[in-house]
Amino acid sequence: MLPLLHTFKGTSVHFQLITRQQLGRELTLTLPFKNTITMAGKVVLHYFNGRGKMESIRWLLTVAEVEFDEIYLTTREQYEKLLSDGALMFQQVPMVEIDGMKLVQTKAILKYIAEKYNLHGKDLKDRVMIDMYSEGIFDSWK
Repeated sequence: MLPLLHTFKGTSVHFQLITRQQLGRELTLTLPFKNTITMAGKVVLHYFNGRGKMESIRWLLTVAEVEFDEIYLTTREQYEKLLSDGALMFQQVPMVEIDGMKLVQTKAILKYIAEKYNLHGKDLKDRVMIDMYSEGIFDSWK
């Protein structure tokens, strides 16, 4: 990943991308929520070192042939940092960084990935069958 310099000013963030040739590209964004926009790049998963609710997200990314990195939360401080950074809308993980967003809530993450990679069926009948299977899996976790 290329180095990224950023500075905060009010609700705007100034980004400067430093390339290998030391040429910079600048971008200013107005953020709707605290620290909710990140640079698009490789997908990053934030969860505990275990299967849990992140496992179905891993499966779907693997089916979509999407490479991803994982950051395992092994200390309370790591979790508290995500909270203080405003990255966890409902103070819960899993959290997935994708397409410049920090997404939470497993079903929302799965739906986004399915739509993005065209894995949510070719028509209404396919989509309802996919929803039935996925809801059944979620029910089995309870």
